[in-house]
Amino acid sequence: MSTFSIHTQPALEPITLNEAKAHLHVTYTDEDALIAAIITAARQYVEEHTWRAILTQTWNLFLDQMPGTCNFHLMYPSLALSGGAIIKLPKGQLQTVDFYKYYDTSDVEQTLTPNTDYRVDTYSEPARIQQITTPSVYDKINAINIRFTCGWALTLGSATVATSVAIATGTITYAAHGLVKGDPIQLSSLCSITGVSLNTTYFVADYTSSTFTIASTVCGSTIIFGGANTTPPTFKKVTTPLVPAPIKQAMLLQIGHLFAHREDVVVGTIATVLDNSSKYLMNPYRLFRFNP
Repeated sequence: MSTFSIHTQPALEPITLNEAKAHLHVTYTDEDALIAAIITAARQYVEEHTWRAILTQTWNLFLDQMPGTCNFHLMYPSLALSGGAIIKLPKGQLQTVDFYKYYDTSDVEQTLTPNTDYRVDTYSEPARIQQITTPSVYDKINAINIRFTCGWALTLGSATVATSVAIATGTITYAAHGLVKGDPIQLSSLCSITGVSLNTTYFVADYTSSTFTIASTVCGSTIIFGGANTTPPTFKKVTTPLVPAPIKQAMLLQIGHLFAHREDVVVGTIATVLDNSSKYLMNPYRLFRFNP
């Protein structure tokens, strides 16, 4: 028996608030929070249909039996190979296997060593793990936990040193920064400020042509820095160019639908479902659900 659970959600969405508003022809800010929520719902819809992780996220795969044992092969007979049992990892675009742990016969947690106890195949999709050793495990459910990171990775722009910083208001100054509300950035050096973390994704809150503040979430409250105004931080823009354009377009179609239709039922109207348009865009990227 196997089960999956998400460990770390993606830090941002493939579609920015500004991109969604441009698609919706929305120029006002009153419904920014609603649009941000719809973006997340659209990404989850695409992930459910394709059975993929769209952007970097971490998952746990739990197994009751060690691959390569008789019980495992009775459950998954097609996965028994002469070179070692195979586990298929779901969600696509495997980045790393973070750990492969199990409970030994004394019910003590142990960690397998990559390339000694197992090999990882990132060329196949879905990615695969091949067992090299097959230690005995304690007889209990979820005796094995494989944690893996998957999804298309985000892309960081070049580091930009801000001109100044005002910690009392959390304002960063840099002329012609080109950022708008909801755009993701990371701080690559903090210098004299505190209250934020390196290499963590933040989102532009308020902005002018030469200044901006940041928040922990899209449409979140401005973060007020600690520290001193002496040395401004360095920041990098975050983008998602690795996510295929059809996936993003499918999301935009869903965003438009959910924004225009805010109830489950429309009364007194003859409607034509155009949902297949987004599915045609997603189908080439679809993985099928399977037992590992």
